[in-house]
Amino acid sequence: MGGGAIDKEMLDDLRERGIRTITVSGHAAPVNFQLGTGLMVAVIFFTLVAALKPVLWGPFLVMLEKRRRELEIGAEAERQNQQETIRFEEEKRKRHAELDRDMQALRLDGQRENARLANGIIHAARDREQEVKLAGLRDIRLNAETTKGELDARVPELAEMMAAALTPGAGGDTTDTTAAGRP
Repeated sequence: MGGGAIDKEMLDDLRERGIRTITVSGHAAPVNFQLGTGLMVAVIFFTLVAALKPVLWGPFLVMLEKRRRELEIGAEAERQNQQETIRFEEEKRKRHAELDRDMQALRLDGQRENARLANGIIHAARDREQEVKLAGLRDIRLNAETTKGELDARVPELAEMMAAALTPGAGGDTTDTTAAGRP
């Protein structure tokens, strides 16, 4: 037999000799199923299940239930966080809008205040300009009056000088002031 294939004749020959199992190298040992052994395994299995159910299965189910509750609590917390985040974002948008309105109002107030100050400065400058003009006019009038007073005081003297200059031989100069100009 030197490791070749097993055919039907060979199996029949082995059965006649009373050999029920054949060990084949490289393969698992054959399994003989017997009804009594199967029933015994089933009884042991169900007995173990019944005996271990309160010890292992009960705590396992309690642990699963606890985990399920924790997951539900976590999911509820996540929903609340999402709602709070949405609420926070809405408040943030509202605050930004309020700040934008406040900033715009401050800009307008600043522009109005600047315009008011500029108008005040312009009015003050115009008032000062008016004061300077009036002061200048007063100075001009004062100078004019002073000059007029001085001229009025010198009119007789100037009249004599003119008369002396116009009359020939009156002790004065005999130059002709009418043709060439004044000395």
